[in-house]
Amino acid sequence: MRARLTARTIQSLQARQVRYEVRDTDLQGFVLRVSPSGAMVYSCDFYRPDGRRTRVTIGNTLVLTPAQARDEAVKVLAELAQGRDPAVDRKLAKQETLECFIEQHYREARLRVDRKNYSAWLMQRNHSPYPDLENCVFADYLKPMVVISLNTGVRRGELFSLQWQDVDFQSRQMTVVGATAKSGRSRHIPLNTEAHETLLSWRGQQSTTTGLVFQSASGARFDKIRSSWENLIVAARIHAFRWHDLRHHFASALVMCGVDLNTVRELLGHSDLKMTLRYAHLAPQVKADAVERLESRKSPQEVSIFR
Repeated sequence: MRARLTARTIQSLQARQVRYEVRDTDLQGFVLRVSPSGAMVYSCDFYRPDGRRTRVTIGNTLVLTPAQARDEAVKVLAELAQGRDPAVDRKLAKQETLECFIEQHYREARLRVDRKNYSAWLMQRNHSPYPDLENCVFADYLKPMVVISLNTGVRRGELFSLQWQDVDFQSRQMTVVGATAKSGRSRHIPLNTEAHETLLSWRGQQSTTTGLVFQSASGARFDKIRSSWENLIVAARIHAFRWHDLRHHFASALVMCGVDLNTVRELLGHSDLKMTLRYAHLAPQVKADAVERLESRKSPQEVSIFR
């Protein structure tokens, strides 16, 4: 269905048994989705730089007027026209929110209180208490896992398999061994200050500094941490965000800081540069700076020839 999305048009729409869409006749890509419950949500459809079709949700009609939603759709399409990927940009904003949440609002205080209460309960029944968390930097494994992933770009399975012997605190470097890497090849990842300090603090509160860096309650390798991750995402009020997106955040942030794609490829452990090229659109200024360098090598004679 096609119509100009105005307040009058929206008031005339009725819910049906199945969800349907109303596409704006004035702004291509501006869409209103009407669900069987009667909820109406604005979105913007577009083709990403890699050719895939996707959409960005703008907001509910209860919150935004048609004019406000149209303005947001124009912003999305303007980003696309500038060579940026609106979907990636908004996902990065979510990752930054997660990064802020894990740093400032994570439930560590509650975990410490719960541990203290549970230990008191055990002692009342003549059982040995659990180790006190009051003087520990981290109350559980999830926060250091997220921080390391954000700062190294390792895959979840690679993180689960990381051994203390693979972390060189002296040279500030972490090694992903070939046996645990998706590519089957080992790679070395430098540790920035945050990653280095996180691993140092985590090691300091472990009973052993050999074997797995992150161990499950039974001391074995983690297989999955789905429930912990989902609880974190819900608490941070983030939707449709996977653990693997932490890796995308790492790569995207590097490219936007001007790091060349081949270096990003090596850090990610991609076997083919084509896999890394998905991030190329995030660095338009790098291309501009590259061609601008031609100006600096021109001699006055070369310039005067064309005048």
